[in-house]
Amino acid sequence: MKFARNFIVFFALFSLVNFSFCEEDVFFVDDLKFYYQGKTDFEELNYGSALKKLNAAKTERIKKNQNEIRILENALKPAEVKYAGPLISDKIPVLKEREDYDALKIISRYEKVFTLEYFEDSPEKLLDYIKKSESFPEADYLISQIYIIEGEYDIAIDYLEKAYMASDILSVPEEKYEIYCHCGKKIMTLYEGMEETELGFFYNAAVLNQIYGFISGYELEIGDFQVPEPQKAAFFPGTFDPFSLSHKAIAREIRDMGCEVYLALDEFSWSKKTQPRLQRRKILSMSVADEENMYIFPDDIPVNIANPNDLAVLKEIFRGKELFFVAGSDVIRNASCYRAEPAENSIHSFNHIIFRRESQEQGSLPADGPKSLDTGRYPITGKVINLTLEEYYEDISSTRIRENIDMNRDISNLIDTVAQNYIYENSLYLREPAYKHVLQAQEIELEPFGKRGSKAVARLEDELRARGYDMEKVYAYLDREDVSTVVLRDGLQKGRIVAAAGVSRLDSIDFLKTFGDQDIAAFIRSKAAGAVAVIGGIFFSRNSSITNLGQTI
Repeated sequence: MKFARNFIVFFALFSLVNFSFCEEDVFFVDDLKFYYQGKTDFEELNYGSALKKLNAAKTERIKKNQNEIRILENALKPAEVKYAGPLISDKIPVLKEREDYDALKIISRYEKVFTLEYFEDSPEKLLDYIKKSESFPEADYLISQIYIIEGEYDIAIDYLEKAYMASDILSVPEEKYEIYCHCGKKIMTLYEGMEETELGFFYNAAVLNQIYGFISGYELEIGDFQVPEPQKAAFFPGTFDPFSLSHKAIAREIRDMGCEVYLALDEFSWSKKTQPRLQRRKILSMSVADEENMYIFPDDIPVNIANPNDLAVLKEIFRGKELFFVAGSDVIRNASCYRAEPAENSIHSFNHIIFRRESQEQGSLPADGPKSLDTGRYPITGKVINLTLEEYYEDISSTRIRENIDMNRDISNLIDTVAQNYIYENSLYLREPAYKHVLQAQEIELEPFGKRGSKAVARLEDELRARGYDMEKVYAYLDREDVSTVVLRDGLQKGRIVAAAGVSRLDSIDFLKTFGDQDIAAFIRSKAAGAVAVIGGIFFSRNSSITNLGQTI
């Protein structure tokens, strides 16, 4: 599954890294110059320029290394250099006598960064390292982050895998630390919920050992190992049955306000008929696996918001941080804990982030905070931040998700795509009817996608012309090599084609060229991974015994 693949790639970034901490290279060559320029553009959100410069850095790295290999190989060819001795230190005096300053400069640079002992004083091993270091894992890693932002997850994973394959030659010291800061905590929180096979146990043990070695090496060579964390934390409990794009939008909004978001599966809503806890946790884990500063709260720390003792433990866990409790305005009004008399560590004393659905609660949540919000007898005394869901997310609900699953419809616009696949593969959230429906056979034949050309709608020509279709353009589209059609035949009309749809495949690289709008192309990339199917036309007859032809096709 995609989230598992992401997890393995991030794990692997640490499993093979040979961390060496050293002084910065005194030769600031073009590959590093382009890399740092690209990194600056990335931090300034100028992703197009960053991608261009990072690719230039990769190109310059290859050119530089090939040039170094050529210079060293030519310098080592003369007989007097060969017979000086097998070690680099044996050959350096001869190279000085020959005034081969280019080769001496290359050797000196690698000696300052790594020392000759790192290469066992062997010219062959130095050449092997230079050949291998044509890869640029730091640049590949940043490029992967750009594609993640663009929604091109498959391409992003390819670049992460490139970084993994070359992770033992990471050459920008601070980048190793940044990689850990970026994904170390996410790795550890995802690891808690992993199902572990016998082989997986040994693999994970090896990975954790590498992470431990990295931290120990950093503390030994550099100093204190401190991972910067946001000073605000948000505790977001819920049944999450299932975790939807609406929940994810709320969590993202809060995260973007500077908070670490901790999602907690609520076990104290016994009145709700939910899926088993582990199933909901898996869906939750899949949905946020690609989100930074968004974590699943540990299962072994139960938090009942009606119990002041549990809330005291929660405050202690986040001691030193500004803690917010996240809830919907309906919870604030209806939950019994808000009607109870305030006590030490009761829910009333917490800072709150309150979200609401604008269409259902227009005007009900004042802008000046909770002091005027009707929460029952007792007000919230902590700081309150009010959020309003975007209109798009207002209609996403568990009921709507279940209805679409019952009808076997696509729900990727309601929940994360990876979670959707998991739900369908495991037949979750299907509502069993009280009575079985009686199936009736109908004379309907659905033919799969194929190359039919204009024949697909030939018998509909008169009807379509009468409805205003330009049949020359329709035929020209259907006769294209890249267009396939699916057709529906009516058995009561001797198998006549009564509906057809034309579809073509479009790779993500062609979005901008096809649609001619950068915003549209970016939106499609954010909603789909890889190639998409573009529906060029749907045609159906109004003279058929089959009802809802347009919906069916």
